[in-house]
Amino acid sequence: MKREYQTALILFGIAFLVRGLFAVPGFSDPGLLMRPDSATYLAPAQALLEYGHYGHGSFPTALRVPLYPLLLTPWLWLDGGTAGTFCILTNLILSSLAVPLIWLSCRELGIPEKHSLFGTAVYLLTPTPVALAPMFLSDGLFGTIAALEMFFLICFLQRKESRWLYLAAISGGFGVLVRPLNLLWILPCLFAVSFQYRKNRRKFLKDGVIATLLFACIFSPWLLRNYVRGFGWRIDTVSADSLKHNAAIVESRRTGIPAQHFRDAYEKHFQDQLSANPKQFRTADDELTYREKYLSAILKKYLGTYLKGFFHPVNFIPDVPSLLENLGLSRGNKGTLDVIINQGIFAGVKHYFNGKYWLLILLIPLCLLLLAGYFLAIFGFFSMLWKKKWFLPLLFLPLGFYYITVTGPVAYPRFSLPILPYISLLTAVGLQLLQERKQEGKINTTSERNF
Repeated sequence: MKREYQTALILFGIAFLVRGLFAVPGFSDPGLLMRPDSATYLAPAQALLEYGHYGHGSFPTALRVPLYPLLLTPWLWLDGGTAGTFCILTNLILSSLAVPLIWLSCRELGIPEKHSLFGTAVYLLTPTPVALAPMFLSDGLFGTIAALEMFFLICFLQRKESRWLYLAAISGGFGVLVRPLNLLWILPCLFAVSFQYRKNRRKFLKDGVIATLLFACIFSPWLLRNYVRGFGWRIDTVSADSLKHNAAIVESRRTGIPAQHFRDAYEKHFQDQLSANPKQFRTADDELTYREKYLSAILKKYLGTYLKGFFHPVNFIPDVPSLLENLGLSRGNKGTLDVIINQGIFAGVKHYFNGKYWLLILLIPLCLLLLAGYFLAIFGFFSMLWKKKWFLPLLFLPLGFYYITVTGPVAYPRFSLPILPYISLLTAVGLQLLQERKQEGKINTTSERNF
């Protein structure tokens, strides 16, 4: 097993180097690695340094869950309070850790080294995780958390020792503190492992309760903190903002009007209500509750359109734009998402690149690697179903479905990050099964010649 960990360390080094090379311009201009949401992660870290509390300036905040800002804080101090080299290196380290975890998951399953390496390479070299690694967003860290969850679950299903399930639950709890979409992760997790307990339901009940308690214990103190601070029983306050984006996209799809028009209209409505009824909105909880009810009513009104938007292919397109923007070769905020929503992916690509397709050609090898990974993952998945090997399909289906749907109709390539470790694992399996099929074909051909 020592060899496996040596290879894991080498793969981590390669991942760090590759991600660092694509982030070189950002070291001299960190603004290239910033996105509109970046300030909401940096502000709490800066408030911790300046005011000693988790806030936005001198005011407490619950806009973002705390783990990523907390991890940035000491390095932000070394950078002099402004995001710079140390913070970028931290982002690269946190994101690169997913790569050795995927490798170890493959080897835990007994997948041969060369197939495991190819599956791991899908995550290592795909534009989306490479682009997000140095950026000041929590997505890179969340990709590592998803890989850690997967590794512990694979160890549990292989070794049948409860402690691995407990470790998976703890990592899932930390995932909630990185991105709130992990809040219900324990449900598909327990569903995925329940088949291991089909002969011992009492043990499943015991382990399930312990895992759920461990999962909840990780983020419950933060939840209580938010309640005490007047934000209600919320893990964060960005959920209302997510509803705003979902509602705007739903209305945009129905009308063809850009989603930004509806987002602006919602904000105007909320500000008008706040000004007209100040007594109704005495706390942040009151305002958030009103926002959530108003936006949820829109989603319920157009429920069919809302549900249809859950499976948007944009999530699985490699995030070439972010990679190019990190390198300073392109820029964002062109309204590309609205074009994709209303006119389709190809129209969105045409709109974004505006004739500069040579930028896309530069990254075609990495995109082709991801495409090969998708095909092999699909082949591996259905081959296992055909062979009645339920192990990975029963792991991938509930967790994959959860991560695909939990973000709603809002579509960004970065939302594929928590699914990519599972796709990488299935890629390794698919490559192994494809080679086995070819070898079986050669054996059968040789046998026929002998007869």
